[in-house]
Amino acid sequence: QIAFASSVHLQWFLGAVLSQILVGVGAGSTVVSQAAISSEYFQATEMGLAVGIMESVHNLSNWMGQAMPAEVMQFFGGNYVSSLWFGALACAVSLIAGILYVKTDINAEEETDRIRPMQDCTKKDRHVVLWKNVTNITKLPKMFFGLAFLHMLLSTAHESFDNISANLITVRYGASAVDAGLLASIDNVFGLLLAPFVGILLDRLGYRLYFLSAMALLLACAQALLAFGWHQLQGPLLPLIILGFVNSSVPTILRSSVPLIVDPIEWGIAFGVFEASEAMGSTVGNLLAGVLRDWTATYALVNVGFMCFGIVCFAVSLAMAMSRSEEAQRLLKPLASEGYCTLPL
Repeated sequence: QIAFASSVHLQWFLGAVLSQILVGVGAGSTVVSQAAISSEYFQATEMGLAVGIMESVHNLSNWMGQAMPAEVMQFFGGNYVSSLWFGALACAVSLIAGILYVKTDINAEEETDRIRPMQDCTKKDRHVVLWKNVTNITKLPKMFFGLAFLHMLLSTAHESFDNISANLITVRYGASAVDAGLLASIDNVFGLLLAPFVGILLDRLGYRLYFLSAMALLLACAQALLAFGWHQLQGPLLPLIILGFVNSSVPTILRSSVPLIVDPIEWGIAFGVFEASEAMGSTVGNLLAGVLRDWTATYALVNVGFMCFGIVCFAVSLAMAMSRSEEAQRLLKPLASEGYCTLPL
């Protein structure tokens, strides 16, 4: 982030592109590590709550990324590079937090009761196991790949819309840059407040796939309101509130489902596939959204595309919920139920 801010300040385009590649590598690795670590620590009845708290913090960072840059820019007299340095400061704080976590984890290593699938393996055995995991990606449960597919479409709809939402509000509703940024951050505010409670609900009730079906249907409805003239009667508030409910629930549902159907020794590679599918979807989604916007000179067709994503995800998640596979039953069962256990090693 420091290299990106410096490159923009010096107007060095290639440096800005290369530094963003490094930012993407670091962000993706962090997400995978966090997901695997939380799966080790919260095994019994708190998986949804743990993921919900992580998603709440993630939404806080997204909200700051959308709402704060314009405010920082105005504070420094319209200098937009100042908002990039604000992002660098946030990365520095994150680095300090990571160092503190590693130190705390090392000190508590003998006292925790985490699952450590390879703790008794020799160095050679660990290399063999790791290579076997990489080559056995296709042997992960079919239900997992269904979740990865849903994650790709739903995260694309979320993140790609996040990237255009402020401009959409400005163009379609005539809002200022600051007001558009605040409105566009509504879904992240909802995620910040609601994600932990969604996690608790999942732990107590189960029915993850049915909740996911409902969220996919709400996504389609919200994008339909934005695409087909709701703005001619009302502002964007109602669709954005609906999207807030969706985006506060979907990541928690999907990420907390992975440890329930994947063997612990494969959590790392599973979350890596999840992150890769999200990155691939976001890359293609952002590109297509930009092309459609330039081609039609409006965001309506982009909204229609995201609406179609919601319809497809509704059908797929409902079909997965109605299947009789063992993995589907595990996703429908509440963690808080008596006798529940995670997958054995």
